[in-house]
Amino acid sequence: MKNPQEERRSAPVRNKPRAAGIPSRIAGADLPISSHWQGGAGTYDSIHSQYRAIALQMLYEHETTNHIPSRIFHLRMYSLRQDGIAITGPGEDFIRRLVFGVFDHQDELDGRIGQAAQRYPVHTLLVIDRNILRMALYEIEAKEFHSPARVVISEAIHLADAYGSEASPNFVHGVLGAILQHQEPAPVSV
Repeated sequence: MKNPQEERRSAPVRNKPRAAGIPSRIAGADLPISSHWQGGAGTYDSIHSQYRAIALQMLYEHETTNHIPSRIFHLRMYSLRQDGIAITGPGEDFIRRLVFGVFDHQDELDGRIGQAAQRYPVHTLLVIDRNILRMALYEIEAKEFHSPARVVISEAIHLADAYGSEASPNFVHGVLGAILQHQEPAPVSV
């Protein structure tokens, strides 16, 4: 019979960062990416899911380091190519439009998030949660994307589950649901 400490050591380790909402695999340009780079086998198989994760990594890096957005973008794309991960022209364009759209409309997006989550000022949200919300809201409201809101919300919840705290998926779902349910969508001008 095994003692409880041996059982804990042999138990499978959850492959998701959870320490204070700081994702260990998004820290900087040295992000290791594999075929199951979102936190476990089969978590994200859609190519657009992978593009959203790359965009989130760039937004996170910008907010935590204040690196220049264009430099983050170009270094990340270079790093991915060096790692043998080919991103097509349309894929790179999707990531670029998403990342720079969030950068360009950050105040507007934060205002909408703040209205929906009044008990939680935007500046106090976890960096990951804040950027997932910004990114999802921008993708839903920008005319240049043709992604159904339900798909974007589902993707945002998956990103929150992979990178955020235990409460992140429910929080992200609640805020995005409140924005779409209680407010008339206000398309972001691009």
